[in-house]
Amino acid sequence: MTAISDWQFELAGVPFGVGQPVAVSTFERGASDTRGQDQPSGFGDWVNFGRDRKTPGLWNWELYTDLADATSALAALAELEDVWDAEDLRGTPGAVLPLRYTINGRTRRVYGRPRRFAATPQALTTAGRIDIVADFQLAEATSYEDVEEAVTLRVGQTDTDTGGVEFPITFPFLWGGTVGHPDSRNVNIGGTRATWVTATFTGPITDPYVIVGGAGTLQLDGVLGAGAQTVVSALPWAQGVYRPDGTTAPLDLDATSRLSTLRLSPGQHLATFGGIDNTGSATCRLSWHDAHSSH
Repeated sequence: MTAISDWQFELAGVPFGVGQPVAVSTFERGASDTRGQDQPSGFGDWVNFGRDRKTPGLWNWELYTDLADATSALAALAELEDVWDAEDLRGTPGAVLPLRYTINGRTRRVYGRPRRFAATPQALTTAGRIDIVADFQLAEATSYEDVEEAVTLRVGQTDTDTGGVEFPITFPFLWGGTVGHPDSRNVNIGGTRATWVTATFTGPITDPYVIVGGAGTLQLDGVLGAGAQTVVSALPWAQGVYRPDGTTAPLDLDATSRLSTLRLSPGQHLATFGGIDNTGSATCRLSWHDAHSSH
């Protein structure tokens, strides 16, 4: 991942800002709108509040090409306009792009889609300057640390089940077969806001599950072959169960599991991974980006 300097932005690998061919005149973070369910009381002088939801805001830039001649300026304009157009992204429902930025030495990212992009070539073009306005619609009012955090859990040495049942039973309970010892460890979530977590299971394992304290249990039904992987993502724009390449996964999410609960607040959480594995080599990788308000 390419490093970006202070007061620089990057979309799809194309940087802009201080020291770049396309510089920034102004940058504004639009405020989120509130979708309220407020109802005036029919019995008195007050308002009955319902559930409030946020519609993420729009980021806006006034940009300009900071180059010496028209040829270079038009080339820089075309490069940024191509990534802003995002033709493949526009044809994929739910797809987003990460917009990376560094401000005051902090490198973070937000997710969303490019919107308006308008350039105004004029007499200054011959001097290497073209003015540009550009918008980026946030997918949610949250920014994330650029560096991904992760913890890998591994099923331990195996025990052969003799058919007996010991009480008290710990759920999820798996009958028969050779079962690896569940692996538990602490997951430390930083930042200032709750963040979405992604679980990547690697076989061989049958009916793998992961329990994350406070977020409930996620369990997959079926057999995951040796080296095969299934991703379980809670990210709103990538929520689902699929292979790492985005194709349909061979396992289904258990009906009792809820992806919407896999969002962890800052602090320490106990994670436990288990399933039926006769090799003791299956793994579950939990990954996330520490989250902050979108600034």
